[in-house]
Amino acid sequence: YKGVEWKKKKENQKALDIFNFLSKKRFVLLLDDIWRKVDLTEIGIPNPTSQNGCKIVFTTRSLGVCTSMGVHEPMEVRCLSTNDAWDLFKKKVGQNTLDIHPDIPKIARKVAGACRGLPLALNVIGETMSC
Repeated sequence: YKGVEWKKKKENQKALDIFNFLSKKRFVLLLDDIWRKVDLTEIGIPNPTSQNGCKIVFTTRSLGVCTSMGVHEPMEVRCLSTNDAWDLFKKKVGQNTLDIHPDIPKIARKVAGACRGLPLALNVIGETMSC
């Protein structure tokens, strides 16, 4: 569909188009940082089954969201250990940045510790600190 034509459609028409397209395909749908239940049929996503081979993967901080969306085996991603967190942070900051001044590694370790092993925080802050 062209942009203008798609924009003119109503939500239920868009959902039907999405359903008709995806129901003929094998797909993996990735939804990141879900905060509440998403009604997949309402937006045109066919239910994944063993017959159609489709998969839906989503991330959430809420076990309640997992339950409401019918997840049978949620996978919990744990925080990184102190050493693994530092390794990730160093990789994102970069050795060049750490070598600029002798105080930077000590400060960087404190910042990495404040991230409490959360990979997203380590990535974002580490990249922000890099030169």
